Amino acid sequence: MDGGQVSQYSYSPSGLNRPEGIVNSTLSLDLSVSWRPEDVRMRRIEKSAPNIIRQAIFTDHASSIFYTWGGLIRDVRDPQTELWKFKADDVGGGSWSTETEPNHDMGMLRRSYGGAFASTPESGFYFGGMSEETDKASGYEVFVSGFFQFDYASQQQSWTNHTETPYSSSKTLYSASAHYVPMFGTKGLVMILGGSQWDPEAPGNLSDISMEEVSFMDPATKRWYSQQTSGTAPPRRRWFCTVGANSTGNTYEIFVFGGENSGRGFDDVYMLSLPGFVWKQAEYTPKSPRAQMDCVVAGQRQMITIGGLDPGAKERYRDRDPFPQGLGVFDLTGLEWKTQYDAGAAPYETPDIVKSWYDEGSVLSSAAQTLFLLVRSTADRRRRNLAQIKYSAGVEDLLNLSSSVPNVPSGSRSKQLSPGAMGGIAGGSVLGAALVGLVAFLLVRRLRRPSLRKPEAAVAAAKNSDHPSAPASTTLGVSEHHKRPENFELDAQDPRYQRAELHGNHSRVELPV
Repeated sequence: MDGGQVSQYSYSPSGLNRPEGIVNSTLSLDLSVSWRPEDVRMRRIEKSAPNIIRQAIFTDHASSIFYTWGGLIRDVRDPQTELWKFKADDVGGGSWSTETEPNHDMGMLRRSYGGAFASTPESGFYFGGMSEETDKASGYEVFVSGFFQFDYASQQQSWTNHTETPYSSSKTLYSASAHYVPMFGTKGLVMILGGSQWDPEAPGNLSDISMEEVSFMDPATKRWYSQQTSGTAPPRRRWFCTVGANSTGNTYEIFVFGGENSGRGFDDVYMLSLPGFVWKQAEYTPKSPRAQMDCVVAGQRQMITIGGLDPGAKERYRDRDPFPQGLGVFDLTGLEWKTQYDAGAAPYETPDIVKSWYDEGSVLSSAAQTLFLLVRSTADRRRRNLAQIKYSAGVEDLLNLSSSVPNVPSGSRSKQLSPGAMGGIAGGSVLGAALVGLVAFLLVRRLRRPSLRKPEAAVAAAKNSDHPSAPASTTLGVSEHHKRPENFELDAQDPRYQRAELHGNHSRVELPV
């Protein structure tokens, strides 16, 4: 886990102590053994990289490496555009270095934050964001249009900017989630979900994006598609987190947890099942609304959530997190919260509420094309709802293509390095580390929303247009933050946070088979 910030409240005469600060270490969490959130120990890894909140993270699973870029750096007026690399050592540790390949051309990239990012086996993608720099004339922060690709699998490791962005009318994206689906298309799919876009007519110049229709990209061709969903989509929201898992029944479920809208926090889990493009909601009693957290799939079928805050809390500094150490565990098959992480959990299976949709009833009344290349067994052919779907242009053909992508951590059975196993999963969360201080409760302060103005291209402002021009180069980022918090050091005497020694005899942290 890397990045983010932590706040704590102590019962001392002075009251509030160290209200907020950036976490200055990378942390690892052992996923090869079972643990309870209140008891688990995290390892500290010394960090030479800058202390940043809401940086983008690109994960190269084949090389056991993740890269960080963008975000907000404390007390740096003109931060350099750098790419930092973390190399895991397979025993729960690793080391940081600056990546300076000649083809990176980092000087052309403009730092940003607040966008959505996803990693495929070959590349990292970053969509939208807000420039870390402000317009000097107005003092407002500006949106960045378009998206870029960082090709970390090639020897050149090139950066490519793209201007076609149909996921929003203004070509901008903020506080959304990007999710990689490995099992459809020749190279998988990159889905864009929720968030907001620049809108000069909306309150705060932001309008939220519906998830009733979803946009997604074929990373092999960079062609965009959209598809109308069925079922009840999640209410519009920002700053939620997503995970995904593929089942033995040839379906893939994307899980959406939490988020916020207009100061209201959500404690709910929705599932978008592919290829049906149907939404279902997990049924449980909400207890802990939260946003600006992060989450990851681990242990076959469990979603681990890290950090976050309650947007509706009156006193966020004194709002004790009901999740011990900020860690929550959700069973993706049973659709229920658990009190412990189970390293030996059974493999992921599609939840019953989703299975029943494929087997029964009729949702869409239009005449449909079938998807028999995906539906192979006799039992699968009884999936009547799937036969009712009217796919948008090109979508069915894309879904029928057989993916050559190996099962990467977006699914449920990867044993390669995952962001959750060896850092990086919390780069997009406000409380990246999800920690309880030495004598404190876990607290997170909601970041103040900056003043907004119309989007700009990555290098030059769109002076006379209601829509942003295409960026001339690439940009990145993630957050709603206006002032930079002080640096925060984890209390060394807390036994739950151990210093990492790069070649110690510690347990492995890869996801179990």
